[in-house]
Amino acid sequence: MKINFDLFAYQTSLDLIEKDGKTYFLDPVRMKRILLQPEELVRQLWLQYLHQAHQFAFASMAVEKSLRIGERDKRYDLVIYDKSLPKYLFEFKSFKIALTQDACLQIAQYNLALKIPYLIISNGQDTYAFEVDHHNGIVKGLEALPF
Repeated sequence: MKINFDLFAYQTSLDLIEKDGKTYFLDPVRMKRILLQPEELVRQLWLQYLHQAHQFAFASMAVEKSLRIGERDKRYDLVIYDKSLPKYLFEFKSFKIALTQDACLQIAQYNLALKIPYLIISNGQDTYAFEVDHHNGIVKGLEALPF
C-alpha cells in the first residue's frame, strides 16, 4: 500500500552551495559535500525527514555502504540502526523513476545479506514499506511507516 507524506517540506533544511555551476549539499551522515543528483536529493530529503520528524540521530544512520551479494559488490542507500542492530533498510530512486518490481527485487536482494526487519522503498513521491519476518519467510506490506 502506498504511503503519502510531504517530503518536499524538508527541502529548506538542505545545506546547499553552488560551485563551478554545480549544486552541492552537505550530507549530514557522511559529513562531506556531495554533488546534487536526483536520487541523492531523495535520500537527503529522507535524512532530514527522519531526523526532524522522527528524531533519528544522524549517527544511527549508514549511507552508501558496501555489501557483497554473491560475487558482486553492491551499495545500499540507507540503513538505520537501533541499539547497534540494523532495523530499517531504504532503497531510493529519483523522483522521475517509477517504483517497479525491479526496485523491490533490489532491496529484497540486499536484505538477503542484511536480514533487516523493515524495508522502505521511495522515489520521493511514492513510498512503500514492508515488514520482513525472516524466521517464517513472510513479507507483509505496511499501511504506514514503521516508526
